[in-house]
Amino acid sequence: MQQYIINENNKEKSIILYIPNILNNKMYSNIKSELENITDWKVGKTYEGKKINRKQKWYQIDNQPFCKNWSKQYDRWKSNIYSNNLLEFQNHIQTKINQIISEFNQNNIQHPIYNSLLINYYENGLDHITPHQDNKQSFGNYPTISVVSIGETRKFILERTLKDLLKRNKKENNLNKEFILEDNSLLIMAGSVQRYFCHYIPKEEDKLNSRYSLTFRQYLN
Repeated sequence: MQQYIINENNKEKSIILYIPNILNNKMYSNIKSELENITDWKVGKTYEGKKINRKQKWYQIDNQPFCKNWSKQYDRWKSNIYSNNLLEFQNHIQTKINQIISEFNQNNIQHPIYNSLLINYYENGLDHITPHQDNKQSFGNYPTISVVSIGETRKFILERTLKDLLKRNKKENNLNKEFILEDNSLLIMAGSVQRYFCHYIPKEEDKLNSRYSLTFRQYLN
């Protein structure tokens, strides 16, 4: 396990954990097969009209959109119905996360109740996701977010920002961090990460194979 912990102001902590080889062979094979058989990926454009450089599917237990407060509700952010396999996998990750949090023994980590799943599909290294912070209206200021990676190894970049903004905090860029997300790995972002960092998957033209990213969050109703 890799641990990256930063003591912020006001007793906040930004906590990132990385754990390789998170799934046993049976669980890994089941979820990989599920992902490879998805045929109705969603694509689209941003508010600014730019192409989304990845495919995706959004799931929420109560059929809620990714953010209820957005003025525009694109099809790609409408909830899909969980398959039994995906729901079982979400429950498995929930159990795993509770175990990790208990063993890690940090009071600043939210014990989540996972009720949403975003799957991103990167067909090759040209597919990427731009710097962002996860939506605080849907997930709160201190979410515990779990990212399971299946497939191609990709870089995951965290960059220091001013609090609750995407503007980079150049005075603290020494706190920027890069993780290498391997096949069958788990990344956890917890505490105040979404307040003090943005994160992204950059382009890597030499990466020829596909990657699936399964991101579990507690959606706040």
